[in-house]
Amino acid sequence: VAVIVVIGLLQSSGMFSGELIRGGAIAAALAAAGMALGYLVGVAVRAPGPDRFTMLVEFAVRNLAIAMVIEVTLLGRPDFIPFGALALLAQAAMLGVAVRWRLLSDRRLQ
Repeated sequence: VAVIVVIGLLQSSGMFSGELIRGGAIAAALAAAGMALGYLVGVAVRAPGPDRFTMLVEFAVRNLAIAMVIEVTLLGRPDFIPFGALALLAQAAMLGVAVRWRLLSDRRLQ
């Protein structure tokens, strides 16, 4: 996936710079929605805290690689790669915050 992202970013660098703000906002919203949905599913099935957190992470990142491969290979649309790269960066940032929050909450409980 990393190679596809780098190649796509290099090939579509002009479009990427013009759509950075809009694409970044959409990617962040999708990542946040995935995280919220994963957590809510964990609550709905009455999963313990660690399992809810695992579902939060899984829902946030589960389809990004598959979506990028489909966009590039099956749909022949490398112009979608900048959005995928922004989604990856947004997910990484949000998950970094979520993991840090989880580690701090675990320390407070001990």
